[in-house]
Amino acid sequence: MSTTATYQFISEWGRSHTAYIQDDGYPRGAVEYIEGNCTIEQFIRANEKAVMTASHDAHGDTEYRYTVDSACVIAHRKSTNYSTGKDTWSCIFSGPMEAFAEWCKK
Repeated sequence: MSTTATYQFISEWGRSHTAYIQDDGYPRGAVEYIEGNCTIEQFIRANEKAVMTASHDAHGDTEYRYTVDSACVIAHRKSTNYSTGKDTWSCIFSGPMEAFAEWCKK
């Protein structure tokens, strides 16, 4: 089964652009996709699996969300309450890209 994720990049002007990748969305895979790509343009060029999407909310199967703002990363993981069918998002990391890469190695 795939681990899906969205990757949202916030430009220096505050505009956001989001991409979706259907594979390797867990943090160790995500750091490989994100590292060295500070803009949506760089990210799309470096990741042939990436497709542009409307937002973090555009895909119901998304398990992780990553927001990249300059060199900072905020990562969220989805939890589903199967008795209610309600999804909640928990922040699992927030900080500089270098710290995210180190955190992912643990």
